[in-house]
Amino acid sequence: MTGPRADFNKSPSTSTDMRRLVIAVLSVSTTAAVAIAGCRGPTFQTGGGTSCEPEAAAFAGADCGAFVEADAEGNGTQQAPYSTIGEAIENGATRIYVCGDSHIEAVSVPAGIAIYGGLACGTWEFALDRRTELTAPSDRIPLLLLGGNGTIVEGFRVVAPHAEEAGGSSIAFVADEVTATLRRVDIVALDAKAGVDGQPGNIGASGKDGASATGSAPPQGGSSTCDARGGAGGTGAVSSSGAEGDPNQDNGGSAGCTSGGDGDSAPSPGQDGFDQEGLGSIDLSGYHPPQLGAVGDTGKPGGGGGGGGSVQNAAGGAGGSGGCGGAGGLPGSSGGSSIAILSLNASLTFEECSASVGRAGDGGQGGVGGPGGEGGEGGTGFANACDGGDGAVGGTGGRGGDGAGGHALIVAFLGDMPDLDGLVFSTPDQLQAGTSAGQSGRAEASLDFTP
Repeated sequence: MTGPRADFNKSPSTSTDMRRLVIAVLSVSTTAAVAIAGCRGPTFQTGGGTSCEPEAAAFAGADCGAFVEADAEGNGTQQAPYSTIGEAIENGATRIYVCGDSHIEAVSVPAGIAIYGGLACGTWEFALDRRTELTAPSDRIPLLLLGGNGTIVEGFRVVAPHAEEAGGSSIAFVADEVTATLRRVDIVALDAKAGVDGQPGNIGASGKDGASATGSAPPQGGSSTCDARGGAGGTGAVSSSGAEGDPNQDNGGSAGCTSGGDGDSAPSPGQDGFDQEGLGSIDLSGYHPPQLGAVGDTGKPGGGGGGGGSVQNAAGGAGGSGGCGGAGGLPGSSGGSSIAILSLNASLTFEECSASVGRAGDGGQGGVGGPGGEGGEGGTGFANACDGGDGAVGGTGGRGGDGAGGHALIVAFLGDMPDLDGLVFSTPDQLQAGTSAGQSGRAEASLDFTP
């Protein structure tokens, strides 16, 4: 069977009703098509609507605050963003929205400012799994939060680059007497730099030769700047002994005659300098290593040669002076530290954050002591008188102290230890600490620098 069919020609009233129905259907279809077409294109936002707080699939509203995009040259609107976070802060922004993959600047954030990263450029859509990388030029700290309350940082990967200066540190984030919340922030410190080896000590001054006798007058021993003068020759006015060399060598030649004795060798090398010791200190500008170790002691001088004994009418030769001791080596400097977070009497809250560090710098080695100077030669006696003795070589200087190794730390703090709930990290391995022949660095999750 077939059902009844509409007959538009059957009667005027039926035909009019059907036409109205068709027009209505076409009108609804056209409106829907226009609405669907209107949702396409970059000028329309879909998803979760606008919000000034990060929400999945939401867009930052145009009136939420200031907007930042690297290499832009605008006035902080969505259509013309600032180029840096610092520029937004300088212009009084308290809510700052940052788009793009990375920004290179060292940012100082006053209290009460909220900075949100991880937005998409152009649409200013929040993406909770996206991070904007904030890094700084080498040997600078990318993120500094200044004292006060209410600071928020969200949606960033804060990376301190590898240090380049000798003994430089890699520090990602400093919080100075601030109450702040960090959400979805990854904090990364890379490798610090090794310290510098100490310079070796200078060679000691050489001794001076003793004078030779030319008659009966006694010649003078070799001069010295380090109390190692050679002994004078015995006078020829009478048969006499030569003088002893300094210091207290008891080596003058006897009358009649014997030659002056050579100077005694210097005692053991100079005392080594003490090594660099201590944790160092932290402040707003970063990590400061402990005081340098000591310079090595100067070596002792070699003994001066004794003067030669004389005979009647013929003076003995003078002794040569001893060589001076070598200078002590200079101390090595400390290696830098790799530190993710410096908390200076701060109160920090972490939510879905992480932290990691690189390797700290090794301490520089102390410089070796300088060698002692050569001793001067003894002078000859006149005619048949006896010769002076030679001066001895000076002693070697002491070695400079070794520099301390740097630290590898997730958190270095003054005051109360920050609550690390919400911060994912692995405690650094001791292999990440800086090594030293003196004091090696520390590898810790946290280290208290409070005096």
